[in-house]
Amino acid sequence: MTALPKVGRCQHCQQIRPVFRWGDNLQFPGGRPTGAWLCARDYSAATLADENSQPFHIEYDLEVWPWFAAKTRIFTPDGELLTRADQDLNTCEAILAATEESAS
Repeated sequence: MTALPKVGRCQHCQQIRPVFRWGDNLQFPGGRPTGAWLCARDYSAATLADENSQPFHIEYDLEVWPWFAAKTRIFTPDGELLTRADQDLNTCEAILAATEESAS
């Protein structure tokens, strides 16, 4: 695993979490992509499956960082509404920022 993760959508469980780059050095037959962004739990499961020569499904077409695209804004009479995904993203970014501060 890399030292610090990025916040993104896991390409296995599809949840927004801190994700790590997995499998860059693997050679899959048939020209399949070799790298994926996985959360810690799925990174461990993918590594175990690879060591045991078992299949592990990764959704390579999944958008890992969907918030780089234009967001759909929701407005109410009380102001702008944060979606659950936006709240989760803000929480993950705050956790990573605190981790980076304590690592320095």
